[in-house]
Amino acid sequence: MISLDKTLGDMKEEIGYTGEKKSRVFIPEEDMELFKGCRDYLLPRRSFYESIAKQVDSKDYLFGSVVQDVLHNAIERGNNFSRELPFLVEIYSGERGRILSVEDCGDGFNPSEVIHKMNSGEKYFKYQGRGMKLLSSTDKEVSWNEKGNIIYIMSKDQK
Repeated sequence: MISLDKTLGDMKEEIGYTGEKKSRVFIPEEDMELFKGCRDYLLPRRSFYESIAKQVDSKDYLFGSVVQDVLHNAIERGNNFSRELPFLVEIYSGERGRILSVEDCGDGFNPSEVIHKMNSGEKYFKYQGRGMKLLSSTDKEVSWNEKGNIIYIMSKDQK
């Protein structure tokens, strides 16, 4: 579920953020054991994206696909497959859930415009736009920063 009007602050409040945060900057060139691919193409390894997914929502087995796509987009679209450019993964924990934040070094994009095009059936990305469709169908709340280079995915604990 995409919530363009929610900020990271709003999400932190909603999950009862306790101040616990795990952060890690990944640089593909230095963390090659986490990636697979050839000279010009990188993908996160399954064990890498699934470990992140389990830290955010250990009960949702399909969430790994969402995390895989988010990491892949940070590497491919945001950082243009650069092995030298970093991307930041943060997990915020609260009393009622967790937030996954992924930031790349790219110029970002306009999520409102893309979602409008997607919902009206227009071509909204140069490529397939599979990730946006996947994000809009998840039960997690998804939002971006104003620049469009940081994605926030909130998973609330089930009552």
